[in-house]
Amino acid sequence: MGATAFCFAKFAMNAFGGDSAGESPNIDFLSDTIKCALFTSDHAPEYADEFYDGAHGMTEVSPEGTTYVTGGKALTGKELACVDKVTTFRAADVSWESPSGITARYACIYDDTPAENKPFLWWIDLGADSSCSGTWFLGWDAAGIATITVA
Repeated sequence: MGATAFCFAKFAMNAFGGDSAGESPNIDFLSDTIKCALFTSDHAPEYADEFYDGAHGMTEVSPEGTTYVTGGKALTGKELACVDKVTTFRAADVSWESPSGITARYACIYDDTPAENKPFLWWIDLGADSSCSGTWFLGWDAAGIATITVA
């Protein structure tokens, strides 16, 4: 089984300015710090999950014996492009070094810029636990991390 990407339910609201209560901040893909955090198979992300803060019962990968840092890694090389009604979000691949090994099932992308209520954007279900001793590598599809197509 391959990896499958999903969009959190409030992604569009946050991308277009947040909610009127100010709980969901506006996301600026290019200037905000967008991070990728890794989680175990203990609890799957759900569409209704809103913020990285507390991670909704999900268990983040342990940083012990790895270069993984709680909160994940900031995405670099971020790009937004729009061609023929398709907007694409791209970034450089991410990796972590781990002599003792990393095991992850989910990768969650979120905006780390707000002081609190850090909105989730997307998550990737790797299809099964993914383990590696050495370099744990997450390569994005050539089409990008996510695309939005308008009618």
